[in-house]
Amino acid sequence: MAKDTDGAYLAHVSDTLEEHGKQLSAIQTVLGMMLDTLQAQTEMLTEVLAAARDEPGDSPVAQALTNLTAAVSENTQAVNTMAESMNDMASQLVASGHEAPDTPAP
Repeated sequence: MAKDTDGAYLAHVSDTLEEHGKQLSAIQTVLGMMLDTLQAQTEMLTEVLAAARDEPGDSPVAQALTNLTAAVSENTQAVNTMAESMNDMASQLVASGHEAPDTPAP
């Protein structure tokens, strides 16, 4: 009977890890879409900033766009870091689901 209980427990753990892996995959997909959006915004802001800098004299618009571009770039990096962390976490979950436990299940 203990083997059946252990088998059921391991199956439950495996199912749980698989579900967490799917959830992390969905999160990664969303983070990837966010990164794509932020990258597009950064490219557009860079173009606008270049156009604003072409105006004669100092432009408060150019400084505002410089600040905005820097902020979007920081946000992009933060989302990228989150995506990398989620990827690492998903890999660890998948790897841990295939390892044999050292101790019997409770």
